[in-house]
Amino acid sequence: MNWVRWIASTSTKQKGKMKTFTKTIMCLMLLVASMAAFTGCKTAHGFGEDMEDAAESIQDGTK
Repeated sequence: MNWVRWIASTSTKQKGKMKTFTKTIMCLMLLVASMAAFTGCKTAHGFGEDMEDAAESIQDGTK
């Protein structure tokens, strides 16, 4: 619980810096999550195209 006392004893200027730091960390986490989501979508799209090509090859082989 020492960190609670430390936070309670910090000045207003330090608390403002902590809020800024927290916002920065949250924005970075959101950015990383967004990048992961968009990369995943792109990968799923590529997988779908590969499956479509495989299905077309099978259909061509049965003719």
